[in-house]
Amino acid sequence: MEPFELEVGIGEGLQTFRCALQNWGYSYRILVYLDERTIIFEPDEERRFRALVQPEDQQQAAVSPAVLAAIAEELERVLK
Repeated sequence: MEPFELEVGIGEGLQTFRCALQNWGYSYRILVYLDERTIIFEPDEERRFRALVQPEDQQQAAVSPAVLAAIAEELERVLK
């Protein structure tokens, strides 16, 4: 699938993130590109998105939990 952009309301403004859909076994996951990092969002058992951070990305500056939550909420809204 072609990469797509996701606009997310964060604080008072909108921020746009590059994303890509990836088939994963019998499911899928969404790769969200934040600066130099790739954050993986995958649906859990309740079909809500959870963020997975790669070990090599954990050593860089932490991504705000509020930003991750806002991205997950927008993915849930768009993909329902």
